[in-house]
Amino acid sequence: TCDIEVIPKLISKIGIKKTLSQIRGFFSMIIYDKNKKEIYLSVDHFGIKPLYYSLQNNKLLISSELRSFEKSKLNFLAIKQYFETLSSISSNTFLDNVFSLEPSQIIKFDISNNIKKVNSSNYWNLEIDKIEKFPINKDEINYKITQAFQRNSISDFPVSNLLSGGIDSTIIALENKKSIETNLFFNYEGFKKNNYEINNIKELGKSLNIKTIDLDFNFIDELDEFIDASDEVTYDFAAFTYHLLMKEVKKMGYRVVLNGTGGDELFFGYYRYNKINPLKNIFGKLVSKSPLTNPYDFLKKGFWNKFDSTKFKLHNIQKNKFPNQKQYLRYIDFKYYLPNTLLKYVDRISSFHSIESRSPFLDVDLVESIFYSNIIDKQIGTKNILVNNIKSHNSTLEFGKKEGLGMPIEKFINSNIMLNRIIPFILTSRLNNQIDFSFILNYNLKNRIKKWRIMSIYNLCRWYEN
Repeated sequence: TCDIEVIPKLISKIGIKKTLSQIRGFFSMIIYDKNKKEIYLSVDHFGIKPLYYSLQNNKLLISSELRSFEKSKLNFLAIKQYFETLSSISSNTFLDNVFSLEPSQIIKFDISNNIKKVNSSNYWNLEIDKIEKFPINKDEINYKITQAFQRNSISDFPVSNLLSGGIDSTIIALENKKSIETNLFFNYEGFKKNNYEINNIKELGKSLNIKTIDLDFNFIDELDEFIDASDEVTYDFAAFTYHLLMKEVKKMGYRVVLNGTGGDELFFGYYRYNKINPLKNIFGKLVSKSPLTNPYDFLKKGFWNKFDSTKFKLHNIQKNKFPNQKQYLRYIDFKYYLPNTLLKYVDRISSFHSIESRSPFLDVDLVESIFYSNIIDKQIGTKNILVNNIKSHNSTLEFGKKEGLGMPIEKFINSNIMLNRIIPFILTSRLNNQIDFSFILNYNLKNRIKKWRIMSIYNLCRWYEN
């Protein structure tokens, strides 16, 4: 009597691939074909929901959480990825022989005799040769935005929205005005919001129900629960802020919350795209057939290079297949940074707090229309289509450079905490016996970036000890 009931019936008529490609929503799924003695594992188009598996001693172990598996042996390639790109990269996890499904992936197992992996395929892909090739106009894109947001507003429970006053969260609030019960604006000591965001919140408060969440916390006391909530930690302390928010949302009694994840990947929201080394790309033209050495070359922290020279592959993505540099960088973000870092912590942390966190921008019909359209403004950070849509609701709102969920870590971790708690824990952890971190800890602790690096090691060590 539930909506899931249609899926096996549809699979029997049109097959697994076509069925999954037509689903609009997020899921992880195990499909058991009793007649053929086959098991299929799959996740949604964008990898919002996780699914992990391990094949050991003729046993197939499957879980939606990495914590279900024993930390018997580490995957050092995944650890290298974590330090270079903010997270492990699917299908790698921190645990050897434990794998995560990639976005839109289907994996087939034969369990008729000895359990064996038969094949892996994808039921959907963002097609590179279609990027920026079609005259999909603004009216059609705005229709897709409305359609996507309406799909994400259906709920048996009251819906809330994380409202920062920036472009992405504001359009979600305005387009879903009838379905969102409360918009949640957050603030905490040491975190300074932009004036335009504060002004927008005041203006939006005239027509929307907005509640302010004042985050009052002790960073070091909250840190261990945050690491536990993350399940598979990411090197991104915006996740810590998200953990604090989800705790408060749960206290307020909300079970469904909307977020703006994906808006930056769709509408060229990252200012780092303007800071690419000109020697790699001349005047924005892609002069090399090979991808960057690392897909996050423009994010890469670069301090883990001596650990391991192994490189992970980029599925043969070639830069010269893209119309321009920004399209290439956006695609890499969408394919790697979005599912492996952003969606990973958003889903794991919200689920830890028993909250369903929805990302309205990640609707496959909307995503295709934006990537394939040749009218999208590539000026970084402006998001003109979204801003014009917002202005049609409220012409008084103004937008500038976004602030995001970033945490001022230098305000919470002083040298005393670093020297007397963080570093001693790292050096005495069981993980330090496998990886000698001492060579990386000899830093000026007043440097913000270096504090982040040390804290990323602490997070990994604490995860391993949990």
